[in-house]
Amino acid sequence: MHYRKHIATNLKYFRKLAGFTQEKLAEVINMEKGTISRIETRKGDSSLKTMYKIADALGVTVEILLKDHTNPIPFDSDKYERILAEFRVILKRNTREYEELAAEKPLTPYGREGVGEGV
Repeated sequence: MHYRKHIATNLKYFRKLAGFTQEKLAEVINMEKGTISRIETRKGDSSLKTMYKIADALGVTVEILLKDHTNPIPFDSDKYERILAEFRVILKRNTREYEELAAEKPLTPYGREGVGEGV
């Protein structure tokens, strides 16, 4: 079944990302090293309880371990360009507002003069 492939691939990826060897992960979740090895090589299944222990130790969810990450969401370049254009407008406006504020009220070691309470 395909879910074994996803679990095996994701377990190995997130285990290595977390800096665990199979032995160390098995020790952390109080399992035998062979359990991790069997899951990663698709030679065995694991219980849901084991999957929760593994996910918790790796700092991910069980859903992440089960998910097929090989087919990412298709990239929509038009949407990307629209979002980027909106971001640039916001950044430009915020930069202009900051510069106006900085010109009006200079920055002091305690913040802007006249802004908030002094220390």
